[in-house]
Amino acid sequence: MRKTIYIYITCAVALLAGCGGGQMPKELQAVSEIINDNPDSALLLLDSMEVKKAIWNKDTHMRYDLLRLKAQNKAGILFSSDSLAKSLADHFDRNGSHNDRLLTRYLLGRAYQNMGDAPMALQTYLDAIEQADTTATDCDYNTLMGVYGQMAQIFHQQNLPHDEIRAVNHYIDCIRHFGDETEVIEARSQLIRPYYLLGEKDTILQIIKDTYQSLLRLGNRHDAADWLGSSIYLYLERGELEKARQMKEIFETESNLFDSLGNIAPGREFHYVIRGFYDLAFHHVDILVL
Repeated sequence: MRKTIYIYITCAVALLAGCGGGQMPKELQAVSEIINDNPDSALLLLDSMEVKKAIWNKDTHMRYDLLRLKAQNKAGILFSSDSLAKSLADHFDRNGSHNDRLLTRYLLGRAYQNMGDAPMALQTYLDAIEQADTTATDCDYNTLMGVYGQMAQIFHQQNLPHDEIRAVNHYIDCIRHFGDETEVIEARSQLIRPYYLLGEKDTILQIIKDTYQSLLRLGNRHDAADWLGSSIYLYLERGELEKARQMKEIFETESNLFDSLGNIAPGREFHYVIRGFYDLAFHHVDILVL
């Protein structure tokens, strides 16, 4: 991990060195190019630039603060105040592009969400969507995806599955603009949560089946098998024991989540609960046969 961070920092520093004296927009552009995939590295680079803040003009200073806030959000750092995000939104309303206004409102929404104010977060996310220019070739679909993803999360927490489904579908559409086929397939699986709230288990099983078959077609056998784990209990619940047995067999032999002793990977221990229901169901069948 440290080697990876070092490589990114080395490359970025090389970019900075070629920018010439004090051309901060190019320096910040070097950071913006790694911020989505490597926010920790971006934060290290931004820290190294902070000593120069005193000589920057206001716009460059605000651009720095915007990238820093974005990197912090990407790195999972929770916001405890909305003051900086508000200040950035005010500045880029007057001096920024559609993408800048989209980003500042997304980050302001994240601040409200981190602070537990879901209604304000939702309203700010809606404002962010209005700023996006989806007709432009440079539309920031990555940030727009984040907006819809956070809205979906709030709708799920508030038990609003129909709103969540709409948000997830927009989320999937955004990924189609910059993600690969695997990312689109896996994004569609996020529809499982709202359909579970609606009790539409046939739809859930179909989504799982489609995800499995699509990933298998792409050669992602381990990831494909992983998606079958959640279908085991649903088939047990429906009394379809043979289907449950088939799903369990594929999941446990092809997902690559189990060690040689049959122990599942850390963080996936809930499978033992499903396995308990599975064993109980088949034990009951054995008793009936006897």
